[in-house]
Amino acid sequence: MTQASRSPLRFTCILLLTAVLALVPSQTPAHAAGYVVSTLSDSGAGSLRQAIIDANASAADDTITFSVSGTITLLTALPSLANNGTLSIDGGELITITRSSAIGTPKFRIFAVASGASAALSGLTMTNGNSTGNGGGVLNEGILTVTNSTISGNTTSLAGGGILTSGALTITGSTISGNSAAGVGGGLTVNPAGSATVINSTFSGNHSPQGGGAIWNYVTLTVINSTISGNTAGNRAGGIYHNSGTTTLQNTIIANSALMNCQRSSGTVNAQNTLIEDALTCVNGTNTDNLTGDPKLGSLANNGGSTLTFATQTDSPAINAGSNALVPAGVTTDQRGARRIVGASVDIGAYEQTCFMTFPFTVPASDTNSLLDAIACANSTASDETINLTDSTYTLTTAYAGSSGLPPIVNNGSLTINGGGATITRSAAGGTPDFRIMTVDVGATMLMTSLTISNGYANGGSGIRSSGTLTIQDSTIANNSSDFTSNTVGGIWNLGTLTLTRVVVDGNGGEVGGLRNNGTAAIAYSTFSNNTAADGGGIANFLFAALTLDNSTITDNAATNGGGIANWFSAVMTITNSTISGNSSVITGDLHNEDSGVLTVNNSTVNGGLSTFNATTNLNNTIVAGGLFPLGASCFRSTGTVSAQYSLFELGGTTCVNGASVGNVSGDPLLSPLADNGGTTLTHALLTGSPAIDAGSSALLPIGVITDQRGAFFPRIVSPSVDIGAVESCPTFPHTVPAGDSTDLIFSIECANLSPTDDVINLTPSAYTLNAVHNLDPVGPGASGLPQILPGTGMLTINGGGAAITRDGAAPDFRHFVIVSGASLTLNDLILTNGRADNGGSVVSGGTLALNRVTVTGNTATGVSGGDNGDGGGLIALGGTVTVTDSTFSGNAALDDGGAIYNYLASTAITGSTLSDNAATSDNGGAINNVDSVLVIVNSTITANSAGASGGGVRNTGIGSVTLTHVTLSGNAAAQGGAVANTGGTTHLKNSILADSGGCFRSAGIIHAQNSLIEDGLVCVNGTNTANVTGDPNLALLASNGGPTLTHALLAGSIAINAGDNSLIPVGVTTDQRGTGFPRILGGMVDMGAFETDYAELSVQLSLQGRPAAPNARWVTTVHFALYPTGEPMPVYADDFISDSSGQFTVPNLTTGIYDIVIKGTHTLSRRINGVVLNAGGNNISPAVLLEGDANDSNIINISDFSILAASFGLSQPHPNFNAGADFNQDGIVNIADFSLLASNFSQSGE
Repeated sequence: MTQASRSPLRFTCILLLTAVLALVPSQTPAHAAGYVVSTLSDSGAGSLRQAIIDANASAADDTITFSVSGTITLLTALPSLANNGTLSIDGGELITITRSSAIGTPKFRIFAVASGASAALSGLTMTNGNSTGNGGGVLNEGILTVTNSTISGNTTSLAGGGILTSGALTITGSTISGNSAAGVGGGLTVNPAGSATVINSTFSGNHSPQGGGAIWNYVTLTVINSTISGNTAGNRAGGIYHNSGTTTLQNTIIANSALMNCQRSSGTVNAQNTLIEDALTCVNGTNTDNLTGDPKLGSLANNGGSTLTFATQTDSPAINAGSNALVPAGVTTDQRGARRIVGASVDIGAYEQTCFMTFPFTVPASDTNSLLDAIACANSTASDETINLTDSTYTLTTAYAGSSGLPPIVNNGSLTINGGGATITRSAAGGTPDFRIMTVDVGATMLMTSLTISNGYANGGSGIRSSGTLTIQDSTIANNSSDFTSNTVGGIWNLGTLTLTRVVVDGNGGEVGGLRNNGTAAIAYSTFSNNTAADGGGIANFLFAALTLDNSTITDNAATNGGGIANWFSAVMTITNSTISGNSSVITGDLHNEDSGVLTVNNSTVNGGLSTFNATTNLNNTIVAGGLFPLGASCFRSTGTVSAQYSLFELGGTTCVNGASVGNVSGDPLLSPLADNGGTTLTHALLTGSPAIDAGSSALLPIGVITDQRGAFFPRIVSPSVDIGAVESCPTFPHTVPAGDSTDLIFSIECANLSPTDDVINLTPSAYTLNAVHNLDPVGPGASGLPQILPGTGMLTINGGGAAITRDGAAPDFRHFVIVSGASLTLNDLILTNGRADNGGSVVSGGTLALNRVTVTGNTATGVSGGDNGDGGGLIALGGTVTVTDSTFSGNAALDDGGAIYNYLASTAITGSTLSDNAATSDNGGAINNVDSVLVIVNSTITANSAGASGGGVRNTGIGSVTLTHVTLSGNAAAQGGAVANTGGTTHLKNSILADSGGCFRSAGIIHAQNSLIEDGLVCVNGTNTANVTGDPNLALLASNGGPTLTHALLAGSIAINAGDNSLIPVGVTTDQRGTGFPRILGGMVDMGAFETDYAELSVQLSLQGRPAAPNARWVTTVHFALYPTGEPMPVYADDFISDSSGQFTVPNLTTGIYDIVIKGTHTLSRRINGVVLNAGGNNISPAVLLEGDANDSNIINISDFSILAASFGLSQPHPNFNAGADFNQDGIVNIADFSLLASNFSQSGE
């Protein structure tokens, strides 16, 4: 490319180019060009005029192509095309050739083909020709083909306003419009010595006052699949005027003409499958399958392709009305490049109607024709449309229109193409022509997502060329290339407005490799890599263009200038939070600014040198490292201005800085290798001791920048100040996360993932609320609110201290944690709640996971995506090992299997834990579903869980192995096996209880049972069956009976007490579920279940009214004792006891716990004592005074009791009418002392 200036340094450096040229990969073009037009100037070296002169002097076939694009304005006529071979001029649809409109410009046509010469014009627009002779735009006296071109706005004083042929003329895929002639043939005149064949072309808006507004034929004219509409004439036909000879019309429309559409003077007009709107009166030869009437055309417009066309409306009579047999051999597309035959028959006219679909439209896998049709159809509508691809490869074998493989996107409403992971590629087969993949026209708007564009080969943007508004997200532009001549671009050429987000531009090559920007571009979270170029390996920003680059990485690109980025010719570029590293440049730095360019770099890392030639560069909080070949410095300035604030220069210091210089430092920045440090792009982390840490200025951060390059959850400032460079350094471990600071928690986990050693994160007791998805399955299964725990980084321990991690109820669905295979995570004293995901509502683990004193509650496996999903409401283990200790899973739900836990190809051990109120609503394993895995549960409680199918508590299937030792399963429910279901594999029950749930179920596999209680019977046991019992285990309600989890106590008299086998206790187990202070064996023999009955003994000291001092026989009395669970109406224990002479009695063999106690004497009111704690061993209580006077034992003292006392008053033992119930003080006589006791307590009642 031509440059306005060259510095002395560059002239010196160019001498080094030969020695190091091997650093820049070369590419072989598909074919060599004869003459290349490299300037839009009218004359001189590299001009079209000079190329024609040179070609005319050649004896061979010659080709003229263009390395520039735009308009060539002619001041004088070009030489006639008169070489000895065939001269081909290919404008690539990027060249307009116009006669100057300036006053004084002589009159001349655009092209003339001399007699005996042969020429081909393609991809050109020829306009404003004005000739005093025949042929206002083009005069052909030899052999001429015109392809994919436009001839418009030309005029002549004689015949053939657009073109006149006296030789052999073929027009294909072209539009002849808006031309005029003072004589005949406004668009085309076929002179007596000539002939013309028109295929797939459009004539519109042409005018002749004498006749043949579109075409005047004197001799031989053939028109096939073309549209002639809207032409006018002052006399005779506005469409086609046939003067003599033969005119043949096939599959053609002639309509909307002023005067007549078709008129014949003499000779023959043949018509087959042709629509002539007003009448067929001009046809006097072959006349078969022709139509009349309105063809229902749209307006002349950009309907795709390189030329304007008339689209047929969907109810046009021209659709499917043509004859396939009349389509010329080799013609497979319409004028635009769309498929020529869609449906049973070809359409009449230049335009094939492909729009028989409704939008949004899903393109079947690999159906390239449907893809082409869908884009063409979207182009023809005025509304916004969406096309969804299927994850597959769509292979293009030929250009749709000109040099575009897909129909160019036009300005008819916006188009969205959702790739869904698909690839659109140019065929790699030999013989495939050169073309780019995608073109976005001026004024068009397009969104492209999740799509790969590859293997394009063309000048002017091989992957994508956009002159409109183009947004690309989550996509890849890869392995597109061009011939490295001037103005060629491998990946994307933007001439409009471009937005790239999470896009990879890789392996492209051309004069510019990845992206050439001549418009406005915004790039974020993207990677440019492995691109090769002459200027700007990754990105070249040119000619007053504006580009912002945020949170992106430019690496492993190569170029002569600007291996990573080149900013040229008054272009403006702002780089923030980005990395430019590891690129190769022959002459300049990885980042190069030249020729009045303005470059601002904020908080970025440039590891490969920066160079400035006659330009302005501003550096803020930026690292400039690496050596600039061949000088060895990290930063070089030839001329211009370099300003730097709080930036770090590795080699050569700040010698390049001649503008503002504040707070800069020099030295090794201590960068780690380029790696995945989190986020969507590779970055350089700062190593410990880096001088860049905390050395930046927070005041220099651009407004709104709150994260580093990696994006969300990576704060830009970790106190006390911002770091220099693109990446903020991590905190040291152990690290304490401030209360409720979810962002800091996420950042801390990301940093732990970068550390190869074991790390500890301590939470502050509070709620950490997650409100966004942190990752979308970059490594493992599905979205999570926290970073995935990655392998190779040591054990991460998170100490919750009672904190909770919860998903915000208004947030999208996601789980809390994903532990990738090979990774290790330990969670202590933490609550995980409100997770929602397809599988594993709170946690997915494929690695090593330990849960200690963790509560997993209220999480859901939704199964919303259908299929084999909806498993593991709390946790799904997919391989690896899981250890759960002293923890609780409660209130979790799975649509399918495993309400609390789904164990698949994993080894899971659960100890001292409770799983309650979980549900597998549709299928199996209300608490746990074990599939082809090892599950060991010890000293745990599984209660009140439910499953829609089998295994309300636990279900085992496949080749799974389940061992339940000292487990209490109570109150679980399922259609089959309320407690346990075995549908495959082996289940072992040891010292365990299955109660209140319908027992167990076995359809396959083996169930062994030893010293276990299965309340409803042992029919499911088909293996070992020793010392098992049936019947009610007499369990207390689930309660806090000590320890970190809720348990079911064994009530007094339970048949499970002392019914276990000490030899079945696992090695090392010395306590029951409650842990320390609760021995596993009491009374010599272990109990069944998770709870060991702690025998409590209660000594009660009575306080009785009217007795002498104890000891005394009158203190011996019968007392009723009842034990109630706190707040419950029914006692769990009741019996009568006789106190001794001191008023004491002892209640033995009670179960430890918290109770309400009721005591009532023979003729006393009852006394209630609430909240009595019974500990193992001896306990004592002294209730308040028992009130005497209840003679009838009704627990109220009233007139009835007085009547009993009156009837016995004065009597003593052994009088037959003596009533002991009235002897309240038990002295053997009913007298005034007893009356006094009754009177003092009269009207009171028991508690």
